[in-house]
Amino acid sequence: MNKYFNFQNTMILLMIFIILSLINTCNSCKSNRLSQKNQTETHKLDSSVRHLDSIIYSDFYNKKELNLRMEIDGLRISKRMLYDNNAIVRQITRPDDQMNLYDKMIEKLQKELDGIKK
Repeated sequence: MNKYFNFQNTMILLMIFIILSLINTCNSCKSNRLSQKNQTETHKLDSSVRHLDSIIYSDFYNKKELNLRMEIDGLRISKRMLYDNNAIVRQITRPDDQMNLYDKMIEKLQKELDGIKK
């Protein structure tokens, strides 16, 4: 009787082990498929980002023109910030002098940008 219970317990443990192994195998196959799916989606997104990046630099503006436009806009924003905060503590240059310097730099960059467009 004792041998019978021992054999029965061994068979139950063996069946549980086999069932858990099958579940683990199925789960790993599913995760492998999901990782492959994620890799393909990542590759598609990466290629579309590269395509959009090439469109931005080739169709709308070339790289130099885009950098000049960004620098001009940055200077305009700095000028506006100085104008809005005209009550700041005076340091090396006065805000009016700094705004005039920004105007000269904007005009210089705008002329360079106009030269690129032609």
